[in-house]
Amino acid sequence: QGGGGVFIMAWNATSGQYETEQSLMGDASAIDVDLFEILGLDGVAHTFLAVASAYGDTNVYVRERGLLRTPRFVLHHTLPLATVPYDEAGCSCLCSEDMNGECLDNGGVRQKIGSVGARNCSSTLLPLFPRKIKHFQVSATGEHFLAVAHYNSKTSTSAPWGAAGAGQCKRVFSHIYRWRADVPQDQRFLVFQLVPTFGAVDVDFVEVEHTSL
Repeated sequence: QGGGGVFIMAWNATSGQYETEQSLMGDASAIDVDLFEILGLDGVAHTFLAVASAYGDTNVYVRERGLLRTPRFVLHHTLPLATVPYDEAGCSCLCSEDMNGECLDNGGVRQKIGSVGARNCSSTLLPLFPRKIKHFQVSATGEHFLAVAHYNSKTSTSAPWGAAGAGQCKRVFSHIYRWRADVPQDQRFLVFQLVPTFGAVDVDFVEVEHTSL
């Protein structure tokens, strides 16, 4: 992965080495991948590949099998981004500087007053750059999730609040997605929860005494 795309390698028992079976050239800036299975409503386990692109979308592929063709990964869907409050510099509008406060309410405009001054905030769909993707399944419910750690936002303005330098802000929302399995013709991952982060580069999931973390 990286550079020229994602390359799917298959073991060739004759040559004794891995050989390229498929290349996903649409993900030229791929920075992380995750492979997992989800049991479908048809009772068959389907293999998925999630690809996080450093300067693009996060795509989910499914491995299609056919009697007359070689199994290949095909694009299943692209993970959506939530329309949430950001300021004019592309930084998420958190009401608390410790990043644990509530986000904007009343759906519109609010000013952050504090040591960093005032900011005008509004809801917008802002491109975010992922760095890590993680699939996990909650044992108590059997539900499938994808967590995507977003490093920064795509903005052409300076970001004086919570970020050094210009061009990108690291104070953004990482996303958690939940698999929607109740609609047979449109099963996909949808936004489940937003997590305020600052330059997130990794994500993980553990269960301790039936508690999901």
